[in-house]
Amino acid sequence: MLSKDMAQQAVDLLQHGKFDEFFTDYVSDAVQWRITGTNLLSSLYTSKQEFLEKALGRLSKIMQPG
Repeated sequence: MLSKDMAQQAVDLLQHGKFDEFFTDYVSDAVQWRITGTNLLSSLYTSKQEFLEKALGRLSKIMQPG
């Protein structure tokens, strides 16, 4: 079960751009993640690895450094 303190720690990681640590500590390898709509990231991702490679890979191609 996710406690209030754990939830706050997860939010803090995201707010400080510590995405690697967030994904390592709070996202299961077996996650299923659905992004709805018709945008670049819309899809069903069936694992953490697939999400990191495909969704974040696509996003990194369009984001400017910094």
